[in-house]
Amino acid sequence: MRSVIVFMLCFLSFFVNAQHSCEKAIELRVDSLALVTDFGDITYFKIKKDFIYQSFNVSGNYEKVVVNPSECGLKIKEIKIGSNGITSISDELIDAGYCSCATCLKRNSEVNLNNDSLVFVKFIGAQSIKLELNKAIPKQKKKWFERELVKGDKIRLKNILFVGGEARFRAVSYKDLNQLLAVMNAYPNLKILVEGHVNSPGKRNTNTNQVLSTQRAEAVVKYLIKKGIRESRLSFIGFGNTKMIYPNTKLEYEMQFNRRVEILVQ
Repeated sequence: MRSVIVFMLCFLSFFVNAQHSCEKAIELRVDSLALVTDFGDITYFKIKKDFIYQSFNVSGNYEKVVVNPSECGLKIKEIKIGSNGITSISDELIDAGYCSCATCLKRNSEVNLNNDSLVFVKFIGAQSIKLELNKAIPKQKKKWFERELVKGDKIRLKNILFVGGEARFRAVSYKDLNQLLAVMNAYPNLKILVEGHVNSPGKRNTNTNQVLSTQRAEAVVKYLIKKGIRESRLSFIGFGNTKMIYPNTKLEYEMQFNRRVEILVQ
């Protein structure tokens, strides 16, 4: 085993000095990249799609790392990562809709390996690197904010709860609201329909219920707009009490879940 590792290190060191362009970049798996210790002033690598690791984070002693650099002719925006492992976002990316808050910067610093195309990585002035490899999580085990959402996905936000009879959020709601905000920022083309619901067990739907459910859905939309999400990506609708989770409840705990919002990806 030790001889194999030594061979790999020698093999990678032999090629590193020649990898000064996208065309000549060595192709390897991300776990092999972690073994590289010898870098030129500028070194390119092509990272294969990986079924064990879904992504990686890089930090270390280097001037800059550029993921999918523009000179490689790719159709996606390049991302620059500093030695602290956090991406630096350009005005161009901000104009394109990318979020610049700390949460989004951390999310965007993770290099995704699930795409069908190779990932190009350019190291500038690298002395040493540290990779954090993130194993793939089966889709069915991912939480809604951890997976890529597609048209038709329905999300029940269990913790966006309202004061009875009002469109005012309970304090517990802001964690889910901010997770929804982070997802909207991470995927600038994502559009959603916010669906509002009220609690009124054992009764027919009334105009009061209909208006309140609409106001609750609108409250979520207003929160996202206030945080910088474009209004054109958001729409809302109210269902009154026609779709209660607990239609005959007498328990306050269950009533809270009747007063809810759901998200439909459009």
